[in-house]
Amino acid sequence: RQTLGLLAEKKHTLADGLDRLFLAYALGDGEAAADTVIAGQLGAGNPEGSAAQALGAFWQFVRQLEWAQREWSRSRDAAGWQTLLHELLERFIPAGKDWLDDLNSVRAAIAELQHNMTQGGMHTPVAGEVIRAALNAVLDDPARGAVPGGLLTFSALAGMRHLPYQIICLIGMDDG
Repeated sequence: RQTLGLLAEKKHTLADGLDRLFLAYALGDGEAAADTVIAGQLGAGNPEGSAAQALGAFWQFVRQLEWAQREWSRSRDAAGWQTLLHELLERFIPAGKDWLDDLNSVRAAIAELQHNMTQGGMHTPVAGEVIRAALNAVLDDPARGAVPGGLLTFSALAGMRHLPYQIICLIGMDDG
């Protein structure tokens, strides 16, 4: 909240909401639980059964996001960013064949980014904002992603230049 220029109070935050949900879970469903104040807080809702499981999973996800935010705010060298970006993929993207091509594409982009940084002589730590912009540039490269994947393929025109197709449709030619 402070980094966004907001008051640094806990009230009406995600942490406050989670605390109130866990308090309600701990107190149970009795009448006394509805009026019980602990450390200045009332429980909210009454998560039980599958809702309690969902609350636990959501809490774990929030903790992972907090970890990612802390790690992202630290400057790192090229190898450090490569390690962190791969760890972020492992933590947030489920393994499976549905995501395999996309994951491989992102991993290749991370490797290319690390190679570019090393070849460019960048051995000093850089901030996450720089890495975000550089990774976006690598992923948005028109030559990347121009591999036909079925009956319909979306790509930048430059990436499809050398492939023989019977029909090519251009969309957005009048945009800017």
